[in-house]
Amino acid sequence: MKRLGGILLQWAAAATMLAAAKAEPLPAAELGAMLKSELRALLLTKGKPGELELTPTRPLPEIEVPANSALNLKMIYHPGTPMAYMRVKFALSANEQRLGEWTVYYRTKLYRDVWVANAPAQTGTLLNEVELRRERRDVINVRQPLWNGAKPEARLSLRQGVASGSLIYERMLKSTPVVKRGQVVQAFVQIRALSVRMKVEVLEDGAPGETVRMRNLQNNKVIRGTVINENFIRINL
Repeated sequence: MKRLGGILLQWAAAATMLAAAKAEPLPAAELGAMLKSELRALLLTKGKPGELELTPTRPLPEIEVPANSALNLKMIYHPGTPMAYMRVKFALSANEQRLGEWTVYYRTKLYRDVWVANAPAQTGTLLNEVELRRERRDVINVRQPLWNGAKPEARLSLRQGVASGSLIYERMLKSTPVVKRGQVVQAFVQIRALSVRMKVEVLEDGAPGETVRMRNLQNNKVIRGTVINENFIRINL
């Protein structure tokens, strides 16, 4: 009787082990969620946030995993930055046992809130006078930096004209000139405690921090200086 009881216990233990080791297919939705979570963490950096939309171009692989196991997905290869079409390779482990490696393919969209021109505007228009709106756009194929200021300001103006519906790129903007060609302002030079001022005629438009040419009204000599504001230019020695 004792021997029969021992056999039954062994059978029960074996049945339990078999049940634990029984494999079952990993639902495609669960695998897809794991992949998307990992890719979003890897591809969306703090300085470049957004919403990543990932659509498999081929069916996800069918993977058998042990029932009730702890799964861990590790990305082996990814492009490093969001691309319109991506190939990624990953490994999957169950209870710290590697199950294998697989490759998947995605069509990708990257949505961000960007500035868009609401109406056409000409070169030189102050940015706060341009009709702009914030709009959610797919920018996956945008390769040049977009302007992402908090709000349009007069200190910036258009370097080139824009059409209605255009994205606003950084290259389209420039600092708004505060001194204009033909304007008479004060130029100064500072040498230790000595400061010398003179009236000059500005020969080209300039924004704060930019170097412009100007003419000394006393001797007509052309000199260069750095624009400080609309009233003063510091002479470059």
